[in-house]
Amino acid sequence: MREREAATGAAETEATALDSKVWLVLTLAIILNSAANILLKDAMNHTGIDRHVTAMALSIITSPVAWVAVATYILAMSTYAYVLGRMNLSKAYPILTSLGVAVVAVASLGFLGESLTLIHWAGIVAIFIGVWLVARE
Repeated sequence: MREREAATGAAETEATALDSKVWLVLTLAIILNSAANILLKDAMNHTGIDRHVTAMALSIITSPVAWVAVATYILAMSTYAYVLGRMNLSKAYPILTSLGVAVVAVASLGFLGESLTLIHWAGIVAIFIGVWLVARE
């Protein structure tokens, strides 16, 4: 009986450690995805929106910031793939996308000089409440 209890306790400890690691990697995926979006927006800010499509495409292709954004997207996708191997899609995807929206909105304040209204902030609070509800077991 004690051996079974010990085995159950060890399994629970291992599951908790794995669960913590998955949440950490999901957090990293959210941060990387958000950073990639900020970088891509920064690259686009330097291309000149009023340019002809061909000139704009060439400007993007030759932009080091755009390439860093692409590399960051690849890292984000890789970390998210790790999470999907260990967490249900119905749980991981809403968390990634919802928290990504909130992180990008807040990061846009500091990195891009964008502004958030009171309605934006209320939406961010609503996102956190929604993510909390989805993440509950």
